[in-house]
This record gives sequence, structure tokens and C-alpha cells, in this order.
Amino acid sequence: MKTKRIAAPTMNEALKKVKKELGPDAIILYTKKVTRSKWLPPFKKEFVEVVAALDDVEKQTDSLYQEKPVPPILGDAHRTPPVNHLEQVTQPLQADLTLPPKIERGKTINVSENEAIIPEPIREVYTKLLEEDLNSTLLDQLVKVLLKEWYINDMSLSKEQIKKHVIGFFEKQFQSIDFRGRKPRTKLITLVGPTGVGKTTTAAKIASKAVLEEEKSVAFITTDTYRMAAVDQLKTYAKILNVPISVVYTKEDFQEAIDTLKSYDLIIVDSAGRNYQQKKYVNELLQLIPFKEEMETYLVLSATSKLNDLKQITSQFSTLPISSYLFTKLDETLSIGNVGELILEHPHGVAYFTIGQDVPDDIMSADRTAFIEQMVKRVTL
Repeated sequence: MKTKRIAAPTMNEALKKVKKELGPDAIILYTKKVTRSKWLPPFKKEFVEVVAALDDVEKQTDSLYQEKPVPPILGDAHRTPPVNHLEQVTQPLQADLTLPPKIERGKTINVSENEAIIPEPIREVYTKLLEEDLNSTLLDQLVKVLLKEWYINDMSLSKEQIKKHVIGFFEKQFQSIDFRGRKPRTKLITLVGPTGVGKTTTAAKIASKAVLEEEKSVAFITTDTYRMAAVDQLKTYAKILNVPISVVYTKEDFQEAIDTLKSYDLIIVDSAGRNYQQKKYVNELLQLIPFKEEMETYLVLSATSKLNDLKQITSQFSTLPISSYLFTKLDETLSIGNVGELILEHPHGVAYFTIGQDVPDDIMSADRTAFIEQMVKRVTL
């Protein structure tokens, strides 16, 4: 291994000397700022001192990485495009500053195995997001993005910069997911999901918005004949809104209700809440409701549920043509990383979020950016 200590007035000049004397495959071991007397005091000048090495030094320099995590100088074949917002820096040299030697280009980084070379602010973001139920492999990718920005910005990122990059990263992860409310031309919505998630109240909220804000004609159908309280509750909402309601027991009843109510702008179907850990209850829905392409089917889930439970329920409903998720009770939890992880692992669209019991106020159409900002809020404060 060949090492060289080089000093220059600026980092760019130091890197030029390193490349000239050791070649493009050299690796920076550490850098520091030094003050040297130029002739006599008070004529002192600040220099950048760089120690570089040529050859495979990964195993021999672990302690140095722990103390001063600095980027390598990579050859021309590994150069990344110049970064526009750093035009004030010499671009060809700046493009060479990417990642520490232990982190391979094009691969996710295992943070637990590289903890010593991860700066504290980035490690803190990783740890907090991991506590939010987000996947560690996904977060490894995020750490790599943050590390690149860390070295491009002279080994420093403000909280605002970190927040910007975290949100930008998740915007890309969720960009293929459709966040929106009901499609304008949809005439039939069916709510399915386990018991206790608030399907009946949510049906009333959607109906109220359509009647009061959109001036739509609305009708209810309920298949929840297992709980008379649920039927009575929906009948109460129907009376308040002055809309019709049909209670159905069979597939024939369901089709008859659809035919009777076909003149209405929107028909909302409230299905029974059951223990959908058992597949037979999902099959009962298939026997009762003729799910069709023109129907929007929302899987209603509580944001307060554990991630494993959300995944299990979603898997049980995989035989139904789920259009979108509808998440309730966002006001009852501080963490919605479980919701984000579910959406990424089982990618359906997201129609609505509910944030309280008030009808019709506590429901909002899903918005991607607002959701991401809420998901990472505790991490980026």
C-alpha cells in the first residue's frame, strides 16, 4: 500500500494533486483543515491536508473510517453526473465525491453492518423510521441516498435538507400508487373490511359529502344483517340525509336493489364486518355481492392496527377486486409507518383517510404528499 500526505489551499486543489500523484484509483483515508505559518506570524494560512492511499486498504483502515468517514476518489468509469445545485464547485471533481469505500455503488447498504461509517444524523433518521414499522431494506436505500447528499454537501446536512431528501425519496417510492378520492363517474362503491374499523360511519361520511357538497343523489345498500345495530345506525343516517336504504340478504336481493336504485348518482354498499382471519367470510361476500369492474371496492382498515394484522387481512381479501384502501382512525395513532409499509408491499390505490367520528367532516380524499409528510413527521421534526 502506497500512502501520500498532501496539503493544498483548497479541497479541489488537493484532489487534483492526489489524482496526479497516485492516479484515479486512489482512496482518501482522511482530510482535515490545518493552519500553517507563512514566514512569520501573524501571516498564517489555512490549508486542507489529505492523506490518500493506493491499493486495497478497506480492511486496514477500519479505525480511520470510524473516526473520519470520507469519500473515495473513483475512476472515470464510476463518475456520477454533476450536481446542478453545486455549480460553484468544480464539477468534474465534485462528481467524484460519492460514497465511502465500504459502500458499493448500485447496491443497498446494510446499515447494521456499516454503522461505524454512517454519520449520526443519518443513523438517527434510520433508527426512527425503523421504529415506524418501515422495511429495513427500503430504509437501507434511503440511507444510501442521504449519504450521497452528505458527502456532496461537505459532510453536513441540516434538518431541513434531511427532511427534503427523505420526503423526495418516499415520493419516488409511492409515485406509482394512486392517491385520490372517488372517481367522478363512479356510481357504485362497496366498503369491505373487518369488524370495528368504522365502515358504517365511513359510508355515512362519503354519502354526506356527496349529498351536501356535490349535490348528488345517493342511496344505501347494507348487507350487514349480522348486527341489527349496524342496520339501525345506517337507517338513522339515511333518514337524516333523506336518502333510501335497502337491506339485502341474498345475491338476488342485491341485484334487485341495484336495479331499483340505478337512477341514483351514487350507491354506497355497507358490507358486514366479520373476523376476516377466516377465509370463509370472504367467500360469503363473493356469494352475496357481484363484484364488477364498474364498482369501486374499498378495503377499509384501521391505521391503529399492527402491521402484521394489516398484511394478514389484506392477504385474505386478495380474492376480491380491491380498488383502493380506505384508512380510518388516523387521529388515534402517532405512527402511520405501518400504513405506508402495507401500501408499498400490497400496492392498491388509496381513496380516503378518516380522522375522527364527526359526519361528514372527518374524512379527506387521500393525498400522497400530505400522507408522506405525516408519515415522516416525527422523524424530521
